[in-house]
Amino acid sequence: MMTILKLRDYQADAITAVRQAWSAGTRRPAVVLPTGAGKTVVFAHTAAQMRELGVRTLILAHRDELIEQAAAKVRAVAPDLRVGVVKGPRREIRGRDVVVASVQSLTREARRAELAAAGLRLVIVDECHHAVANTYMSVLRDLGCFEADPLIGAYALGVTATLGRSDRVALGQVWQEVAYKRDIVTMIRAGH
Repeated sequence: MMTILKLRDYQADAITAVRQAWSAGTRRPAVVLPTGAGKTVVFAHTAAQMRELGVRTLILAHRDELIEQAAAKVRAVAPDLRVGVVKGPRREIRGRDVVVASVQSLTREARRAELAAAGLRLVIVDECHHAVANTYMSVLRDLGCFEADPLIGAYALGVTATLGRSDRVALGQVWQEVAYKRDIVTMIRAGH
């Protein structure tokens, strides 16, 4: 698969850590990187690498600009991937390698069932500290991210700059471990 945008060293390390977590049996790891560190690049490359293994990806976001940004970044990273968008009246699922969806568009069970039937085996959640909300939990559950059997359902990856919530709701019910984390001070010291 041809990729255009190259990874920084820590971005490559983050992807390696996620894939190692999946190999070790963790279904739902998270990556925590500060704003501006290229979380979208990380998950776009992850989707491209997984497509090489035959895995189709769903990327979930909660705001229009994040949906469009994610779709554009996946296209920039891997121009040969077929990227679709599901939001409002748009339902670009069939024949797509990566589907970027608004979580609000997936509140109806029929839409979630359509995605599950499409064979999406990786769910990436942008701004994953929102994932404890019922809408996210329904998507993750309906796509099989909570299945114990690794041959059933999908894997998940959460990415965020802040894996904490002001309302103190525990995120451990969704994300099993932080596979990779870099804080802003470490990034600055490394010259990024």
